[in-house]
Amino acid sequence: MFLRARRTIDTSKDTQFTDAWFVLATILAIVGLVLSNAFLTAAAAVILVVTGVAWGWSRLGFFGLSYTRTLNETRVFRGETVTLELAVRNQKFLPVNWLVVRDIFPSDLPVAGRELVVNPGTNQAEYVTFWMPGPFQRTVRRFDVTCHVRGFHRYGPVTMTTGDGFGFFNRTRHVDDELRLIVYPQLYTAAELNLPTKNPFGSVGVKGQLYEDPMRTIGIREWRQEDAPRRIHWKATARQQQLLSRIYEPSEEQQILLFLNVATLERHW
Repeated sequence: MFLRARRTIDTSKDTQFTDAWFVLATILAIVGLVLSNAFLTAAAAVILVVTGVAWGWSRLGFFGLSYTRTLNETRVFRGETVTLELAVRNQKFLPVNWLVVRDIFPSDLPVAGRELVVNPGTNQAEYVTFWMPGPFQRTVRRFDVTCHVRGFHRYGPVTMTTGDGFGFFNRTRHVDDELRLIVYPQLYTAAELNLPTKNPFGSVGVKGQLYEDPMRTIGIREWRQEDAPRRIHWKATARQQQLLSRIYEPSEEQQILLFLNVATLERHW
């Protein structure tokens, strides 16, 4: 329901016009003809003419009428703000006396200064707007949307309802047009993360060879009898048709872990 000019129009109904108007027009026409009363006959004619005009007006309501929804950015990072633009264009001589647009918005991205009605079942928000575009007129409304929640967000579909200027007949149209917005995780600098600087780049290479790091292969050499089977480079061996072993680069760690066996007895309890 929406209120305009002290008149209530139920947009959930296809028509506000009932059979009582036809009955009234018929009675007025019969009485006017029997009594030769021009006023009653004219009143019946006015009711029928207004009804016909209203019906034709409602039929042409969506002709040349379009609703668009755009974002200045469709991929942003968390915490950034985008501009949402809603536009209605009427490309005909006949004005649109009223237009109600029900658009589905993501509930996690509120519109600045606007209230959204959230459906608990679908977790989707509905934003209702009222428009009155004149002949060959384009009306634009812009809103700021702050992207607080990362992820994939979808705008749409949309439901539009319009009718004649008298409010007798309504027509509804569903448009499955959707607009997608991707919000990436927020970016932080290395200083903002407060990461420990103990070992940011992994193991550090050294010149001495106290211990070799099996995760850092720097070359191959001929196989020796003291080499363990896991040291053999099988791919290089297959290519060269001879046993070849890996050469490991020694490395060091800034942290030392000492493991002590404090169980001096067979049973520690």
